Amino acid sequence: MDLLAFLQLPAIVQLALLVRDLGFVVYGGGICVFALMALLSERFGGLPTAHVLRTFRGVGPGLGLALGATVFGALTAHLGATGSFSWSLDSATGGMPGLLAWVSFLGLWASNIKLEVWTLEPLRKLDPEGAGVAGDAAALDQATRTVVRHLSVQAGLVATVIVLARLAA
Repeated sequence: MDLLAFLQLPAIVQLALLVRDLGFVVYGGGICVFALMALLSERFGGLPTAHVLRTFRGVGPGLGLALGATVFGALTAHLGATGSFSWSLDSATGGMPGLLAWVSFLGLWASNIKLEVWTLEPLRKLDPEGAGVAGDAAALDQATRTVVRHLSVQAGLVATVIVLARLAA
């Protein structure tokens, strides 16, 4: 969307789009950065993966708020632009790429819930308060690998949403 088209939108839609985009930059950027750091940091002499994931767990509430702002902004902008909560294949909603972007975003949202509730739980139990191993080192290693894998999937979903949303624009 170019600047002239953006300025012709009602103010509430403009504000909703800004909230959506800012929230997605914070959430998506954070997820991608932590996924890359968790995958590559130890390999290139950086922080150990456990330290990266402790930091990720620490900023988790902020990422959750950013995702919430993204959802709120996206739904408000969609309602303001189309007048309804319907998604179709017409050009007003971005056609097939737009519908696929919404479906991918729904998948990203569901995957985030799984990441926060189930994938991170074993790591929280095995490494409470970042104090180190509270028991089985092999279980901690398995939990760490599972979180890194899920974080990588989440980063892939972020990239998918970006590409599809761009194609729909």
